Amino acid sequence: MFTLRPYQSETADKAVSFMVGDEPGNGLVVMPTGAGKSLIIAEVVRRLPGPCIVFQPTKHFCLHKVAQKSMTQSALVRLRKAHEY
Repeated sequence: MFTLRPYQSETADKAVSFMVGDEPGNGLVVMPTGAGKSLIIAEVVRRLPGPCIVFQPTKHFCLHKVAQKSMTQSALVRLRKAHEY
């Protein structure tokens, strides 16, 4: 398990709020290298109801993050289920 930094937690809160809300449009999170975007994605996936699909630029990158255990078990299960589709 991991603990988000305050700015990461705030970003995850806002992302989840936007995704489950009724606001029209597309959401975008921009953060610098090393800011913990993968951790935030894992937290957002953990909080959202139902299956989620997470797109990664390469399979290697996704496997690297899994190997670092930066994703929670529930996020990994959702990724595996999404891969089955």
